[in-house]
Amino acid sequence: MQKTDALVSPMVGHHPVSTRLGNILENKVGSRLTTAFMEVAADEGMPGDSVLVEGLPGLPSKAVFFTHLIPWDEDEDGAAVQVGSSLWRRSKCENWICQTNKLIGLFLCAHPEKNDFNRLQVLRLGINNILTSCDNRGFTSVAFPALGDGILLGFPINLVARVLLEQLYEFERERASSTDLEVHIVLLPENKEAKEAFTSVQEDLKFKGSRRIVLLGKTGSGKSHLANTIFGKELFTAYHSANSGTVLCQSETKCIYGADTTLVDTPGFFDTKRSEEELRPEIIRCLAECSPGPHAFLIVFKVGKFTKQEQEVVDKICHLFSNDPLQHAVIVFTHGDQLPPEMKIEEFVAKHQNLSDLVQKCGGRCLVFDNKHWKKKPPKQYRSNQFQLRALLKTIDKMMAEKKGGYYTDEVLQEVEKEIQQQEEESATSNPAPRRFSWISSWFLRNR
Repeated sequence: MQKTDALVSPMVGHHPVSTRLGNILENKVGSRLTTAFMEVAADEGMPGDSVLVEGLPGLPSKAVFFTHLIPWDEDEDGAAVQVGSSLWRRSKCENWICQTNKLIGLFLCAHPEKNDFNRLQVLRLGINNILTSCDNRGFTSVAFPALGDGILLGFPINLVARVLLEQLYEFERERASSTDLEVHIVLLPENKEAKEAFTSVQEDLKFKGSRRIVLLGKTGSGKSHLANTIFGKELFTAYHSANSGTVLCQSETKCIYGADTTLVDTPGFFDTKRSEEELRPEIIRCLAECSPGPHAFLIVFKVGKFTKQEQEVVDKICHLFSNDPLQHAVIVFTHGDQLPPEMKIEEFVAKHQNLSDLVQKCGGRCLVFDNKHWKKKPPKQYRSNQFQLRALLKTIDKMMAEKKGGYYTDEVLQEVEKEIQQQEEESATSNPAPRRFSWISSWFLRNR
């Protein structure tokens, strides 16, 4: 296993070697592990808390998070009881005490007032606390085992996989830091059930978590620059002439805050020199780029007057895309630095009746970016591209949730999707898709 900044090791109660991984780590460094743990650990630890041990030579990481978890009970939503430094189901606690004498000292003091957690909440809390700590400490990589999947903790592996991956996706969506944090999932090589569970959940979340977005607007509105701002990379070619320098759609996909996001830029759609006959084939190609259909249209305008030309752009969009695309649209303004000081985009929209009417038809969804002046603004400021990007993705995710994952479609797109599916079926056997998840297990293999 490659060296990471941090490794996560589950523990029962307040004992770092109570699980298999803890024992493996102790075998690597000896009693120094427990000694170092006791030097930094508090006397009592709440479920979901972690103890960070750093600087032990011989480990596959610079630091280890020992995470306090609660053994599984069949009644996963039932209340747990606080026993010593462990919060457990009473029946599970009693059964476990009968099986071993090693940690009997943990169960001397009861705290019945702390009984409002359950096991999955504790697991989610522990994962989130570790990821937050990694961000705060500037760690760039962390390795997670299948937390809770062991004889003592006894979590069902399908729940472990779902909770761990859901928390990773959620954390990536919500985190403020723009620094990359590389997360490894570490599984025992012989645990085929775990590999299957993680693969299944990963595919499920990848499908549910994907976003397909089409950018629309007249040439010069800043669509390509906006696409580059969203991705944080210069992937789309931007042109500055009155008529677009390209007549083709461009599609790129990148993972943003835990979800695969496809952007389809549409330069030249609304050039005055292009007829509807020329536009129609390119529209079909645009829709094919985000098959089976886009989750959102971003209709892009500059901050400024909403003129007759802007209204004609909207009319053409509604004419060329049947089945009212405004139900799936977000109005996005560029050149946000042109907003008057202290004014938010909603206030600007309210001052222009035609623009206000359009935004209302789009469900009140509108945001603002500045592809030039807001790049280095603090992410928590309103006039920051990072602030607006998070707001945009939350807006799209909320719209998708309200539509239960639904996306824009029409008869033309349905025909395109049929053709794509047929091509995929024909090539599936000769060119199978690569695996989407890699498993890191060599270190466990060497230390079994």
